[in-house]
Parts: sequence; structure tokens; C-alpha cells
Amino acid sequence: MIIYGVIVWYVDNIRPGPYGIAKPWYFIFQGCKKEEEIQFTPEQTIELCEKPLPYMNIGLSVKNLRKVYDKSYVAVDGISIDFYNGQITALLGHNGAGKTTTMSMISGMISPTAGAVYKHESNEDFYDIFQNMERFRQQLGLCPQEDMFYPGFTIMDHLIFFGLLRGLSSRNAEENGNDILSLLNMAHTSEKKADVLSKGMKRKLSLAISIISEPQVLILDEPSSGLDPESRRAFWNVLLELRENRTIIITTHFMEEAEVLGDRIAIMDHGRICCYGTTIYLKNVYGAGYYLTLQVGKTEHIQNISKIVSTNVHGSKIIRIVNNQITFILPTEQSRNFASLFASLESSAKEYGISNIGVSCTTMEEVFLKVGELEKMKKTKQSNSRKSATSAERSKDENLASKSTGSSLSATTVSSSDEDLSSESTGSSSSSSTESSRDEDLTSEKKTGIRRLLWW
Repeated sequence: MIIYGVIVWYVDNIRPGPYGIAKPWYFIFQGCKKEEEIQFTPEQTIELCEKPLPYMNIGLSVKNLRKVYDKSYVAVDGISIDFYNGQITALLGHNGAGKTTTMSMISGMISPTAGAVYKHESNEDFYDIFQNMERFRQQLGLCPQEDMFYPGFTIMDHLIFFGLLRGLSSRNAEENGNDILSLLNMAHTSEKKADVLSKGMKRKLSLAISIISEPQVLILDEPSSGLDPESRRAFWNVLLELRENRTIIITTHFMEEAEVLGDRIAIMDHGRICCYGTTIYLKNVYGAGYYLTLQVGKTEHIQNISKIVSTNVHGSKIIRIVNNQITFILPTEQSRNFASLFASLESSAKEYGISNIGVSCTTMEEVFLKVGELEKMKKTKQSNSRKSATSAERSKDENLASKSTGSSLSATTVSSSDEDLSSESTGSSSSSSTESSRDEDLTSEKKTGIRRLLWW
């Protein structure tokens, strides 16, 4: 039985199945081997990335992380990114972009196909989490996308249970749990069982479990889904209080949430990170400028109003006219002329019937949509170039084939002509042989006649 138990333990470590990190077959001998120094060279493969400030310390560093399913589908395509300590990084992307797969690999839920993730204790002290997953999990708090609870446990039972798993005593786990429940406005529901909770309360419990024992790294996969606006606001306040001295990674489909919480935002598309930086940086890169919205009484004044706007702000243009509402787009570099523009509009408000003036900047939703459009155009261009290259190679092969066919035809013609020449030479040789045989017959007849004369 002991031998079977050892075999099961060994196979479970090297082939853990769909969940867990697979260890190399020689992991049982790694304790005898001297640990080699990690040669860490940060790489940046993101096309548009804002440079970090000098005082920012790296909490997690992802290097060339890749995940391939069924040897063909690339879910995460070799991403490299740094997550900073004391900041919240929002990871955005469409459904199927690779956000959850990336977080599952970082948390050790699934094995990566290639790449490494380094946990930084300081600027010079770091380790590979895939080689030290037990150590990393003691510093990790995870809120998965799906709620996973024990139906018979109460809310407090869950917090005490996971606190004990993190190494807390029963008393400390209960005290820590009470503090977290008070922070999340859940103290009055501590004795409720998990299976009777609503969707919003379950998400709160998942968040509470992830922050028990104050982990250094928090990975939250769409934690605010299903929360009402009031609970979502309270959840934001909790995260903003928790980010000090922690590395927090969050995924969300709410652009407002990403803009409020995200110190830095990364946008993923088809397994690759397209851009990474602060909201101001992304808006300056992808945003068209400011939006000026005017409510007018009559549409016949639109031309005069447009002239006022274009005179004060060069490069402005009308992008939308709906009923009596006009929307202009104003370039960001012309912001110094906005004061004179507003003064001109206010002085002409009665003349042209302007009843309302509104200004807004580019939103994260517009940035997100712009990134998706650019990536789609890029992929279309790449596919077209690939198709043109394939057609060029095909035409080249066809030309080579036609040339080879022509050469074979010419060779056939030459061979036929050679055969004709050889047949002609054969015919001439046969005629010459016939003539020579005829001469020989005449010569023999002459010799016979001479012999007869001599006999007589």
C-alpha cells in the first residue's frame, strides 16, 4: 500500500490534470541540486506602454507567459508585463481575450505552456512562483470568477476555515473575519449559510475570503459582477484602502470601475496585451480630444455656431447633430483656447439660442472600443498580406511549372527532330549500301566475263 501511495503521489505531481501546476519528472531530486541563481532580464513586448516612475516597485513580473490548448488554440500569446506594489492594475479585454487564463496561470490554477512569473520581495530579491508555488500561495489572495463555497458552512465558518489554511490561529481568524465583515457591511449576516445567500452576497463573501490574513498579492477576477451600485461603491472603497503595500490585479467589464480603481490599465486582445498605462496616458494615445455639446433653439444657427467654434479652436469639427443638439470634437492640444471659446459662446447665447453648453473628455469605454477597432484592422491587414503572399507564391509556382512544361515540350521537339535526322541518315545509309551492293554485282559480272574470254 505504501508503494501504491508513493506512485499516486508522484503521478499526481507530474500530471495534476486540468488544474494545478505540473512539476518536472525529476522534482524529487531537486532538493539535492544546488539552486541556481535566476537570471532575470525584464522584457517589454507591449507596443504602447507608459514608462513607470522611478519610485515604483515591482510586485509581480510576468515574462513571456503562454498558454496553448489542444496544440492549436493560443489563449495567451507570450505576454510580458510588470504589476507594481501599492497599485491596482485593471486588466480589460473582450470575452475570450485571455484575462481569466492569465490570472489562473498566475494563481497556480492551471499550468502554463511556457514562460515564468516572478514574485518580488524587493528590487533584488525575487523568486519564480512556478518553482515555489507553496510559498507563493501563502502570500496570495484569490477571488475567482465563479463562487465556490461549502453549502453547510456559514459565512463566519468560511472565514475561519480559510484563515486556518493561511496559518492563522482560530482566535485570530475569527477576529480578522469580524473586521472584514464590518468592512464589507456583512456583520449582521455572519451566521447565514452560504447556500441561501444572494448573488451579490456571495461575491462579497468571495472577496472576504480572498483578503483573510492580509495577503501581499490579490487577484480578483470580476469581483463586482452581480453587485448593486451601493455595494459596488462600498467594494471600491475597500479595495482603495487595501492597495497600500499590496499588489492587486483586477479584471472587470465596467469601464467606470477600471477608471476609478485602476492606477494602471492593461487592455488585452486575443491573448496579447495591446497597451498598458495610466488612464490619462491611454486617453492621450487613443482619445480624439474633448467633446463639446451645445443645445440650440433652431437648427438654422448651426453654421454660425460652427464658425464661432472653429475660429477659437482650430481643428474642431462637428461629429454629430441630433435634433437640436450639436456635438463638436476639440483637439486636446487646443485646450488653452477653451476660455476664449466659452466666452464667445456665452456672449452669443441669446443671439443663436444656445440654452446649454457641456464639455466632456474621452472615456475609457471609447478608448477600449478604439483599441478593439485598431486590432481588428491590424489583423485584417495581416491576413490580406498573408493572402497576397500566398497568391504570389502560387503564381510563382505556376510560372515555374509552365516554364518546365515548355522546356519539356522543346526537349520533345528536339528529340523528334533528332529521330527524323536519324531516320534520314538511316535511309541514306541504306541507299548507299544498296548502291555499293549494285557496284559489287557489276564488278563480279565483269570478272566472270573476263574469265570466260580467257578460257576460250
